[in-house]
Amino acid sequence: MIRSDTKDVVIYILHTRKYRDTSLLAEVFSREEGRFSLLFKGIRRETKKSSRSAGQIQPFVPIIASFYGRGDLRTAVYQETAPFSYHLSGRESFIGLYINELMYRLIGKYEPLPALFDGYKKVLMELGSPEFELGMLRRFEFTLLMELGFGVDFAFDAKTGLPIDNAGHYRFVPQSGFESVYATDQGACSGGTINRMARGDFSGAGAGLAKRMISESLRPLLGGRPLKSRELFTASFE
Repeated sequence: MIRSDTKDVVIYILHTRKYRDTSLLAEVFSREEGRFSLLFKGIRRETKKSSRSAGQIQPFVPIIASFYGRGDLRTAVYQETAPFSYHLSGRESFIGLYINELMYRLIGKYEPLPALFDGYKKVLMELGSPEFELGMLRRFEFTLLMELGFGVDFAFDAKTGLPIDNAGHYRFVPQSGFESVYATDQGACSGGTINRMARGDFSGAGAGLAKRMISESLRPLLGGRPLKSRELFTASFE
């Protein structure tokens, strides 16, 4: 019987670990409350019902869950797989794990981030599509940085405040933005490339630049601790 003080929300599993003998502790992400801990009691028991329930607690699968509790740890009383889901394999599953690890490492608890939730749903859908390309991942990474308060301004020179000029050249400075430089300076990129990136186009010269920008922006946020999933992804597919 579901308690009267429970609530139903759609959640995604970011990380799980065993809890005591038969339970599972998950870090989950919802549109309403952001990231929080959710305890699935007895889900690891060797029964048919528990095995079915445990099979639903998977990454990339939207779950409709009922839970109760107001403290740091909520307890699930019911869950079922939502009618839509994303089936990731191969390279896309590594990318999905990388995204989940980023979210788990960087998002604070109990902070609703609806724009990030929507972006997360979108990138999972894109990952499950035959048309997936890395520019879609970059768009999500920049959305994540923005929601964390470290968004990149592609429109203006960080020093002068002037609009990025197609004919100019700029260098990206982490936690500052693009600053005008000479075309021969190390790390210089064209204003045209930056303006294309502002429109979500990360092809050509923008591909390498976006990758470097993400890496340099994330490094201080991660405290120097490498991402395990990123290492696997890089070694296997890039």
